[in-house]
This record gives sequence, C-alpha cells and structure tokens, in this order.
Amino acid sequence: MPVKPTFVTGSAYELPFTNETFDVVVISDVLEHLHDLQLTVKEISRVLKPNGILVFDTISRTLYSYLFIWLGAQQILGLFPRDAHDWRMFITPEEMVILLQSHAFTIGSDWQGIEFVLDPLAIVGAIFGKSSLVSLISEVKLTPSLYGSYAGWARK
Repeated sequence: MPVKPTFVTGSAYELPFTNETFDVVVISDVLEHLHDLQLTVKEISRVLKPNGILVFDTISRTLYSYLFIWLGAQQILGLFPRDAHDWRMFITPEEMVILLQSHAFTIGSDWQGIEFVLDPLAIVGAIFGKSSLVSLISEVKLTPSLYGSYAGWARK
C-alpha cells in the first residue's frame, strides 16, 4: 500500500516533532541557506531515532563553486534569484564532518559529488533569457570530487 506523505511547515531551528520520531531525515538544498547550522543539526539529531540516518546535499565553498555556481549560474545567467545563495555560506566537506561529529554523528564513508553536465546550446539560450535551469542540464552524474555540490550521510 502506498504511503501518502504529510507536509508540515516549520523551522529547521525548532522542528515541530517530538524526540526520536524519525528513522531517516533528508535535508536537500537547504543547509547552505541557514545561518545557524549548529542548531539545525542539533534539531535533526533530536528528532532522529537512535541509529537514525541523516541524508543531505549541499554546496562546497570552493573556487569552483564561486565561479560556476554563484557567479556563473546565479549572478551572470540568472538561473537562480540573485540573492538565492551567499557563497560565504556554502559548506566545505571538512566543515560538514566537524559539524556532524560535534553532534555525535558517525560519518558515512561514501559521500559523492554531484556534477551537472550542461548543454552548451542551452547555455547560449540562457544568456539571451531563452532557457531555464532544467533545460541547461543534459546529465547529472555522481563523482568522487566534492568541489561543487555534494551529497552525504551520517548515522546518529
């Protein structure tokens, strides 16, 4: 029988759930927008059951992400609103490990980079305002390099 999801609005800083509610928490494309990562991870840990899994993706703060994600995609091509990302809030994998370990998470060993392969013709269209972000992406690949977007997991 299919499970129907329930959507709940709340704050990452004060999750509206009781302690040890979930086996898994997925937080996707959110962490790099939050000002208090310590409080967010503390809240995630609180709502996870013992041995629960946190799955996340975020963007690493590197020269690559500055040039291609923040400057290129956001500021020049306008694929995101100009204030969608603040490059200074991107999170390196090393910072993520320290953050998770500070809340007693065990780090998963197989974090992967997420590489978006772009269609060159669609990039030209984007320059002239004729392409959307989705039309630019011709392929999404996992890569061992964590220099741009990356995904990982940890166990409580």
